[in-house]
Amino acid sequence: MRYPVLQLAFAFFLTLTVTSCTAVFSDVYATWDYATQQQDDATLSADEIEAFPYTAVYVRRGQSPRALVVLGYIDGQDELANYSWVTADAETLVTRHGRLIKTSEIEPELIGRSGLAADPLRCIQRQLAHSGFTSSSTECEVQWRSELDLEEQGKPYSIEVTSEFSMGAVERLSLPFGEVSAIRVTETQTFASSEVGPQQRQENVFWLEADGHVVKSIQYFAPKQSPVEISQVKWVGRSYE
Repeated sequence: MRYPVLQLAFAFFLTLTVTSCTAVFSDVYATWDYATQQQDDATLSADEIEAFPYTAVYVRRGQSPRALVVLGYIDGQDELANYSWVTADAETLVTRHGRLIKTSEIEPELIGRSGLAADPLRCIQRQLAHSGFTSSSTECEVQWRSELDLEEQGKPYSIEVTSEFSMGAVERLSLPFGEVSAIRVTETQTFASSEVGPQQRQENVFWLEADGHVVKSIQYFAPKQSPVEISQVKWVGRSYE
């Protein structure tokens, strides 16, 4: 069941094209215009973040300029919910428990990922929610096999992925909304040999708060592609006093 929220999305060099909620668009556009004047990366000040009414993240792919993207809608509930971050040109990033699981209008396009119910990241989130930062090890399965369905230049293909997880130390992160304690979870994933080349190994890194909430991640969603870095700017409903 889909639960829309009154949140829209925008990204660097994109214009707002959706026609509903004109007042909201005006506020978002004004903030975006101010944030990007005379600089490449989107940047909101602490006061602007405090006043900003929407859940938002910074997204950077490789060395490209950092974009401020706002949550479009939530599909589902709790840990099974999909969070869609939608740009004005209908480019979409979809995350579940902090993992990037789908893209749209982005090359290559991630159509989907299998095995999400067994994703150790989901289990680690539950463990943290129950016990907090009481251990740097995990009781969850640390190995995971999944399959990526991708499309590049109109050609669909699939890649098997083998992942191994490890939990590191609790770190103090400086994020746009302030400092926060988070534990580092590293996923070493191996892409099997495929049409796009031989076997390749890359690391995803997730930073989780004591209740399992992901505040930052660096993720490779396809082999031979630049990683996507996602950093929380503001999450409506979470307090950081």
